[in-house]
Amino acid sequence: MKTLISIVIFAILLCIAAIFFMDVAVLEFVQARGLEQNAIVKTLRRLGEGRDVVLGLMGLFVIYAFCQLFYADRLERIKQAAVKIGFIAGAIVVSGFFVKALKFIFGRPRPDLYVSEGLYSFQWFEMDRLLNSLPSGHASSEAALLVAIGLLWPRYWAILVLVGIIWVPSSIFIQAHWFSDVLFGASLAALVTVCLHRYLLRFAPIAKYLRNS
Repeated sequence: MKTLISIVIFAILLCIAAIFFMDVAVLEFVQARGLEQNAIVKTLRRLGEGRDVVLGLMGLFVIYAFCQLFYADRLERIKQAAVKIGFIAGAIVVSGFFVKALKFIFGRPRPDLYVSEGLYSFQWFEMDRLLNSLPSGHASSEAALLVAIGLLWPRYWAILVLVGIIWVPSSIFIQAHWFSDVLFGASLAALVTVCLHRYLLRFAPIAKYLRNS
């Protein structure tokens, strides 16, 4: 836990530094390469919609549950899958709750507003979509999903990190978010997911299903 807290503190400090010294430079770099029109980047961005990820998980559970009906221990298998998928979905939803609250508080302009009107400073307590850039909801959903999977199946951490490096920055490439938005959203989701996992491990009825597989 101490290691995680140290990483999160470092990420927050990096976010602050990015807001003052890096965000505009990263945006100009992306603009110069026209990455927002790349089909792969657009697809990766769409895959990060939290609601769609949760619905996809529910669909996978239904398919998995049906397949387990042919096994003698089907109830145990289905219960285990329900707890694990519930945890993953819960991590995305809980992270999303914090993201929505912080978006409203910060009221940060999206890159579009900076390009069109030169607006960069925080507006504070705003509901407008163009003023809810920080933190990134897509980055939060993506990070929560990957971290939750990693906590349940640690043997895949290397693959998950690689997927995250490719997937999570997609919001930067299509100029929907600043670099610091994505970093903050991903860090927040990682912290929330780990804390949720540790909290759920305290409950004996489901703890056995949430331990490393």
